[in-house]
Amino acid sequence: MGYRRQPKLVDGHELWECTRCGEWFAKESFYAEKRSKFGIKSECKKCHIRTSIESRDPTKHRITNREWMRQSDYARRPEVRERERMRSKRRNRALKAKCRDIFNDAIQYGIIEKPTHCPRCGCEGDIEGHHDSYYRPLEVKWYCPLCHAEHHGLGVADRIQTASR
Repeated sequence: MGYRRQPKLVDGHELWECTRCGEWFAKESFYAEKRSKFGIKSECKKCHIRTSIESRDPTKHRITNREWMRQSDYARRPEVRERERMRSKRRNRALKAKCRDIFNDAIQYGIIEKPTHCPRCGCEGDIEGHHDSYYRPLEVKWYCPLCHAEHHGLGVADRIQTASR
């Protein structure tokens, strides 16, 4: 697309140049465009339609997308993939923290009552809430620390190391 020139007057009519085909047309031959300086698109309606049809071709889109992915940083450089993976982890961490806040508030305001015994082994003492899904912060399973570690597939030594971090 080229630079939009001023209109020219021919027989008392204002004509505008299409930046794509270079022909001069009346203002009605252009689509409206609020963001442009003169209130019309830079290409005539015929050129705009032709461009739209060309960009709609699914085969062309598939080929260009495949080519882009082949050449992109994501495909070539493992550090880019690692950065994306870490970004995803941060999003999950934020969700987890928000879930915990909602859950702890619910306990504090009495919406959820914390049990005194572990429903799995029956031991008394510190009971922890476990979320299967952070999208449902009020749905928890209650476990003692050892049963919770077992649920996550950790041994007692792993649980102690995880707690000390």
